Amino acid sequence: MKYAQWISIIGGLIALLGGFLSYKKAELEGKTTNSKIDSTKETSENNLALSLKIKELTEINKQLINSNLEITNNNSVLASHNYDLTKQITQITNKTVNYITGANSYCFISLTFQDKNDDETAVLSLYNTGPNPLSDINVHIIRDNNFDQFSDLHMDMLQPNKLTTTDLKIKLDIHRKHHILYFISTNGCNLRQESYYEFKNNYWDTQTSVYDKKTDELIIQR
Repeated sequence: MKYAQWISIIGGLIALLGGFLSYKKAELEGKTTNSKIDSTKETSENNLALSLKIKELTEINKQLINSNLEITNNNSVLASHNYDLTKQITQITNKTVNYITGANSYCFISLTFQDKNDDETAVLSLYNTGPNPLSDINVHIIRDNNFDQFSDLHMDMLQPNKLTTTDLKIKLDIHRKHHILYFISTNGCNLRQESYYEFKNNYWDTQTSVYDKKTDELIIQR
């Protein structure tokens, strides 16, 4: 075989080899392109799924925020109701304690002459000036600084803002001025009352001062 023929054969083989390599190259590039397309598609699908998940989570978070806001509002309303209820309970408790202890209530003694024909015989009455009842009332009476001449009186209850008349009668002399001390003890207070009585122009002129027995503070004057 001649040299030229070998050259032709070799050239043909080279051409075939080149064509085969080009085919393989194109096939590989095609696969690479398809792989990229598939990867891009998969990435897009994953991104879409992730976006949907983020949207779902955002909606859930929004619902949670709204729920927390509602709970906060409800807690605020409950706190306000609890404050009002506590305030009411405190007021009721204070009223109950004041009712039992006679807080802010004081009493004084007055003499009334019920018989128009008798200007010297007075009936003793007690007046509760406060908003709460007084109980366990004891009165020790000393007339004209004569500590040997006294009277005692006990009452179970004095209703608030009410005058209560007793059966105790006190005899006064219209021809002289009288000074009577009343020592009053109750569940709510301990008092000392000083009263002066003088018969003038056919009626008894009365001056009364009531003091706190412990502090000597003037409480009532009339």
